[in-house]
Amino acid sequence: MFVVFVFLLRVSQHASGVEVYGGDKSVLLPCQLPAPSKEGVVVWRRNDLNPAIIHVLTEEGDNLADQNKHYTKRTSIQMDALQTGDLSLTLRNPTFSDSGTYTCTTRKHGEKLNQTEVQLQVKEHTPVWPTVLPAILVPLVLLAVGFAVFMGLVYNRMKKTAVCQLKVVDVTEGAKSVVLPFISKKLKSLDSYKVEWKHIQDDEMKVVDDRNRTQNKRHHGGTEMKKDPWTTGNASLTLMKPRCRDGGVYICTIYGKDGKPIKQKVVALWVKEGWLKTIRGFCRSAGQTVG
Repeated sequence: MFVVFVFLLRVSQHASGVEVYGGDKSVLLPCQLPAPSKEGVVVWRRNDLNPAIIHVLTEEGDNLADQNKHYTKRTSIQMDALQTGDLSLTLRNPTFSDSGTYTCTTRKHGEKLNQTEVQLQVKEHTPVWPTVLPAILVPLVLLAVGFAVFMGLVYNRMKKTAVCQLKVVDVTEGAKSVVLPFISKKLKSLDSYKVEWKHIQDDEMKVVDDRNRTQNKRHHGGTEMKKDPWTTGNASLTLMKPRCRDGGVYICTIYGKDGKPIKQKVVALWVKEGWLKTIRGFCRSAGQTVG
């Protein structure tokens, strides 16, 4: 009974747990020998692997002949571990596959002196983006939505106020007339007082029609604005006998009683040369006359 009792005192078994994140430089698996000895063998194993040997240290030094290839050049134990009693294993570059139960066993002359189990858990690093990305995206999304709403309000506001619209009209010089269109049903509901057409390339060309049914016409070939645009919704302007110099940009502006513009439209007029004038110009350049 006494001999058995002594044997139990000499053999101890401990269990511990170690956690580390994958990508860390190294991790230390602890193992301590209660009574240091100059003689013996230290064996680190992982029994769920084949081969199970992780690292072996003898009195002469490391013996890695049977080491699992997965741990090649990744493990180390202090050379004086048996003398100091610190049998801890250093595992470099731990990965998720290194997770498991490691056993540190010390034997002397075939007798087990000490055994320690270390449970290693290698955790994956929690990605930064899942936590940071919402903090970045949410303000950006809110900003984008706010900007879209703001632009929508601005657009609706512009539609309700003086909106400038562009229309392109082309005609050939020598035609009887050309119409610069401005038709809008809103004219009937607008509290407008005056309609004004102006040729911005020719300050003298201006046609004005107000509620007093008076028109001021300045154009070499004559102009005609549709009568009573407030009833018909038609404020189009007709230019008689258009010439090339009549080409350009015309602006029609509708004013309210307070003199402020309510609505505008821009018409670009392109007056092309007639075929006869083109031939005459060609003949003049050739020293001939036509007609």
